[in-house]
Amino acid sequence: MQLVADCHVVLSLTTDRNAILRSAYEAVYQQRILVTSGWPALRTTFPLAVHTANNADSIGASLELVQRNYQEFAAECVEARRLAVIRYEGQIAEIRALV
Repeated sequence: MQLVADCHVVLSLTTDRNAILRSAYEAVYQQRILVTSGWPALRTTFPLAVHTANNADSIGASLELVQRNYQEFAAECVEARRLAVIRYEGQIAEIRALV
């Protein structure tokens, strides 16, 4: 957790189109800018992240985009966390309704 807290941007990538990465959640909950793979599941789960293809050119372009627009992306981190908390609370409510 401290490593995430000490950084400005978290790069959390996967080649598995169905994976939802714990490191991505940690970035959002600690209000850090997230750059993650552009798979549909990750786009849905992390709508305010910067989504990238898993190749060097796309990753480099995404990191340059974050660098150029750092303040804008940093400001969105509060909203990204708020959305994640709402999603989590909704999932907990669904589970409780089933039990």
